[in-house]
Amino acid sequence: MWSKVANQLLYVSYLVAVVSILLEVVLRIYNPLQPRLKNDKIILPVNKRYEMTVDGLPLVNKNVLHTKNSLGFRGQEPPNDWNRHLTVLAVGGSTTECYFLSDGTDWPAVLTRQLRPALPNLWINNAGLNGHSTYGHQALLDNYLLQLKPDIILFLIGINDVGKDKMDGFDNALVRNAYVNLDGSWWKNTARTIAQNSELISTVRLIIRGVKTQKLHYGDNMYTPLRPADTLTLPPARIQAELDSRKPYLKPYRERVQHLVTTCRKAGIEPVLITQPLLVGFARDSTTQTDLAKFRLHDTENGELTWKRLEIYNVITREVAASQHVHLIDLARELPKKGEYYYDEMHYTEAGANKVSSIIAGDLGPYLKVKYGTAQAAKARTAQAAKAR
Repeated sequence: MWSKVANQLLYVSYLVAVVSILLEVVLRIYNPLQPRLKNDKIILPVNKRYEMTVDGLPLVNKNVLHTKNSLGFRGQEPPNDWNRHLTVLAVGGSTTECYFLSDGTDWPAVLTRQLRPALPNLWINNAGLNGHSTYGHQALLDNYLLQLKPDIILFLIGINDVGKDKMDGFDNALVRNAYVNLDGSWWKNTARTIAQNSELISTVRLIIRGVKTQKLHYGDNMYTPLRPADTLTLPPARIQAELDSRKPYLKPYRERVQHLVTTCRKAGIEPVLITQPLLVGFARDSTTQTDLAKFRLHDTENGELTWKRLEIYNVITREVAASQHVHLIDLARELPKKGEYYYDEMHYTEAGANKVSSIIAGDLGPYLKVKYGTAQAAKARTAQAAKAR
């Protein structure tokens, strides 16, 4: 009896394997549900909707709605008359994506509302992807954004490049034919890699996504409360040793930033570089009176070390902007270090996103007006005339 059952199970397993392989082959040849603008290398979260309950972040709205449009980005759908708009993409990691901020409160969305009165044909989308460094930005640019060809790309960069010398982890989590390496468990990473590269699994996910809303619940301890008494003093030699250990990574980082600039300009896209701010560093929080340089982030890390380590990358971003004549928004220097603007050492609250947007708008608005204002006026007149006809 058990032999008969075992044979039946083997037969069913065989059929499932054969059918799955056949479906995989067929869907790779022709997939009727293929998302718009999806290509062979980048898998973006197209037309996704996340409803989240966030319990662990007291400075963030508890009920979050986060949606991705048909491009896989946050923001309005691309305009039908694309060439008549001033098109801008914000590229970066989680501090651009603002994952735990509701639609309309992420800084690129706020930036759109702040700039549009002066530039009515302005269209901005949030192309930030959690964890992405300049490795991931280059892959996104090469395999996706060059096809879209926006007028401008804003690059908020630095934090995810600290100590990174290869494309791994979150960078390759959206890239086809790449091994996904998100933790130390090889079997989980192998399963993720198979799922990522399987057309059959992608199609099943797309169907499931179409019939139900993704509802997520987050209860975590990402929030970093500021406490004046929670301090850590590190010897200058310890800090300098940590900074020296980063030197081998700096030249490759410079080259990656330069490559982003070169790639954009060859395609007729104007890059704008933005330095990465942090809550911690040489300041005192005005509300709690916490010394943000001595504030203890971990057992061996304080605000001074964290800030100085990031700043060596910000310095390179500034230098590339100067040498390549790229417009720079020095957000790292301009965003005040206030606890109300952050829910941890790097991610913004709604108040922080508003402040980020105000700083960027105050710098970017005049730049766009001078560089694109006349062209925008011409585009608006053309669009108006077309409507009149």
